[in-house]
Formats: sequence, C-alpha cells, structure tokens
Amino acid sequence: MYARNAINAYAQVGVQTAAMSASPHRLIAMLFEGARSAIASARFHMEAGDIPAKGNAISRPSTLSSMAERGTGP
Repeated sequence: MYARNAINAYAQVGVQTAAMSASPHRLIAMLFEGARSAIASARFHMEAGDIPAKGNAISRPSTLSSMAERGTGP
C-alpha cells in the first residue's frame, strides 16, 4: 500500500511539473487526456459493479474542468 502511495505521489509531481511549463494548447491536451482516463476508469468500475468508484471517476473530469475555468488547482 505504501509503495502505491509513493508511486502516485511521484506521478502527481510529474503532472504538476508538466502543467507548470506547458503551453495553453498542451494544458488543454492534458485536460482531455485526464478526462479520457477518468472515463476509461468509470467504464471499468461500471463493468465490475463498483458504483461508488464509478461515480468518483465520472465526477473527476467535471471537477478538473471547473478548476480550469476558475484557474485553481487541486
């Protein structure tokens, strides 16, 4: 469990670093990549019957787009 948290933290730092130096076009591409990933995750959870996890995955893209509109981060 600890190793997974460490990997996720490392990945998050990579995304944050990329976002800080990205062009506006790259930022939009990153948002779309995140949305596609969340949709794939929701589909997986839906097929597995894990409704709460599906709901979390579905709400993630709308949260990201809301933060992008406000110019705030997680």
